[in-house]
Amino acid sequence: MEVFQAEDGGIAVVQASGPDYPRVVNEALHYPDTDDEVGDPLIVSSGELALFSAACDGAGPYAASLVPARPGPGPLEYGRPSNEDDPGLLITTTYTTFGFKVRWYTLLDEENCFARWLLTPVRTF
Repeated sequence: MEVFQAEDGGIAVVQASGPDYPRVVNEALHYPDTDDEVGDPLIVSSGELALFSAACDGAGPYAASLVPARPGPGPLEYGRPSNEDDPGLLITTTYTTFGFKVRWYTLLDEENCFARWLLTPVRTF
């Protein structure tokens, strides 16, 4: 899974698969969201948004460790999951409310597919 944060505070989480991984990720990021499923607003009152595997516990002795988000290039190829417990991602945000949209399994062609979650900052005045 790849996590991208735009300059406007929007966040895209992409799960992609295919032999041309960078192209699939790019197409997932630019795919129209008009038919995405709309979810309830996500409230982030702490200023930090934690993303982690649902296979890990959120708290307690089996909780995933969280590492701060850091900028970097997108991966050139899809890597196999590690055999270790992968850390979660802690994203700092100044926004307290996000709109939420999801696009489930989307087949681009016979070999390439993606799923995508979009979090769009809700501006409050």
